[in-house]
Amino acid sequence: MRCLIANDWPVWLWMRLVPLSVPIAVCWQTDPLPWLFDCWYHAVLFAGILVLAWTLGWYSAALVGVPILGTVYYSQGLSNGAPVFQRRYCAYFMSATLRSRS
Repeated sequence: MRCLIANDWPVWLWMRLVPLSVPIAVCWQTDPLPWLFDCWYHAVLFAGILVLAWTLGWYSAALVGVPILGTVYYSQGLSNGAPVFQRRYCAYFMSATLRSRS
């Protein structure tokens, strides 16, 4: 679990899956296939709506993700002993690029 959080997998997954779920929900709600190919204008309009939905999903994921992911990172920091770190303490990095040095 520590390596997942140290490599920022929760943020990566959150900021990819939540914005992608909003355009999928828009497609599911509107059922675009019967009317999408009637006119090129409908296809362009629907593509603009999907881009707008993804943008709305990204900003809402960023806004809602701060309290959710912040508590995950804060609790992981507490289990790592974050409040008692002093300047002279040695920190071990857990990312894959620096793991061999520690």
